[in-house]
Amino acid sequence: MKRIFLILVCGLFVCSSFAQDMAKVEPVQFRINFLAPGAEVEFGVTKSSTILLNAGFLWGIGTSEDFNGTTETNFAILPILDGQYRYYYNLKQREEKGRNISKNSGNFIALKGTYYFTEGFLEALEGNDEDLFTDESDLSVIGLTYGIQRTYFDWLHIGFEGGIGYGQTRTDNLILPILSFTIGYAF
Repeated sequence: MKRIFLILVCGLFVCSSFAQDMAKVEPVQFRINFLAPGAEVEFGVTKSSTILLNAGFLWGIGTSEDFNGTTETNFAILPILDGQYRYYYNLKQREEKGRNISKNSGNFIALKGTYYFTEGFLEALEGNDEDLFTDESDLSVIGLTYGIQRTYFDWLHIGFEGGIGYGQTRTDNLILPILSFTIGYAF
């Protein structure tokens, strides 16, 4: 797992080093997300790549069945931490066509890592457990995504990304899809 992560990061840095003639990304950008409430900051690290850090909440719905066969629906709002290395590959083409590239409006590929806290984390915050980060159902995911990000009216942020990731809990390993849609305010 660590070797795969290292190879992916090195590959993205190599790709970004060949893109020195591209338009520049924003040096620092702050956003607030409305659909999945949270805040994020994106730092430019080269002319065409950024590091994005996000802390927020995720809406969740699921069903569970007890030993009697009774099914119930559960709703949750759970905290997440997210980090990405993004490579914007079409900024120069967008700029040449007269399209908006402000606030990193462009298409990207990203290496994404996300930690999803679960109900056990919330119970630990209330003092029912001693260790916040050891719940067996907490999920960490690392994966590759393709995304589209646009900013309209100099403040309306809209983003979509999709890809595939490797997820791990204390008891399971999973290959799962990564999908994200955001609407927010860009500063």
